[in-house]
Amino acid sequence: MRVGRCDTALAFLPANNRRDVCSRERSYRALTWTLRDREIDSANEVRLFYEVFRLGSVLPANTWITVRREKNVWRVVGFECWY
Repeated sequence: MRVGRCDTALAFLPANNRRDVCSRERSYRALTWTLRDREIDSANEVRLFYEVFRLGSVLPANTWITVRREKNVWRVVGFECWY
C-alpha cells in the first residue's frame, strides 16, 4: 500500500469500501509500520496488529490485517484501520 497499489492490496473488499479505504490511505499515507502483536485463529488464519505512523500525525494508528493460507499461499482477507 505504501507504493500506491491500494486497489490491488485490498481487492478482496467490496468496491465501495475499497474506494473509501484507498482514499483514506492516500490522504493519510503510512510512513512506518511496526508489528505489535499477532493472534493465531487457526493453523490457516492469522490476525496481525500493526502500529502505523501516518503523515501529519504524531500518534500511531492501529491497523489489523488478517491473512489466510489457501493452497499453501497466504492471502490478505481482512483489513481494519483507525485513521
